[in-house]
Amino acid sequence: MVRKLFYFLYAVIVLLPLALMLYWFPFIEDPIPMHFDGSGTVDGTGSKYSLLVFPVLALVILIGLQVFSRLQLKEQKLILSLHLIGFGIAQLFGSVGLMLLYIAYKHATHVSDTYFFMVFTFSFSVLFIFMGASMLTCGRNKWIGFRTKWTLASDEVWNKTHALIGRLYISFGIGGMLASFLVNRVTTFLIIIAVSIVIGLIGTLYSYSLSKNT
Repeated sequence: MVRKLFYFLYAVIVLLPLALMLYWFPFIEDPIPMHFDGSGTVDGTGSKYSLLVFPVLALVILIGLQVFSRLQLKEQKLILSLHLIGFGIAQLFGSVGLMLLYIAYKHATHVSDTYFFMVFTFSFSVLFIFMGASMLTCGRNKWIGFRTKWTLASDEVWNKTHALIGRLYISFGIGGMLASFLVNRVTTFLIIIAVSIVIGLIGTLYSYSLSKNT
């Protein structure tokens, strides 16, 4: 049941953006806006074929996860964690791809005219939520997770550190989703980057502290 649900969600977040991209592609004229300066003004253009990069990457992630799942059938928690991360990344790629398509279609000269930062920040925050859920579900393994020499050396340190990091990621992701509608878009994104670094530092120090007490 869970696997079928993932397949359905993947179909929506991967195939739907790709289908929309292919439908609108003939109506897009070259060149298209591809790069923006710090203020959000378009300062670089490129080929419209570059629009296909994001939905194709999402599709590659989907195929890669399916292949890996076949090779790691016995590690169900690991497979679930990978699917959660893959879902988060795929929805980010899909959202960015559709926003770039919209910008190209409108021939926008500034991203503030298209809600790009709001959508990007919202999708990036959703990625944090799925990363957090992944942290809460994955056991100690050699592929993914918050990997320090202290978490890798002890199941107890691994589990407690991932419980903390997972909850921090989820809480921050929810906050980022709300802030994407309320705060200056660029500022919100910079805050997300800064806080993600802080969470990483917290996890490192926490795992080190646990290792000294076990």
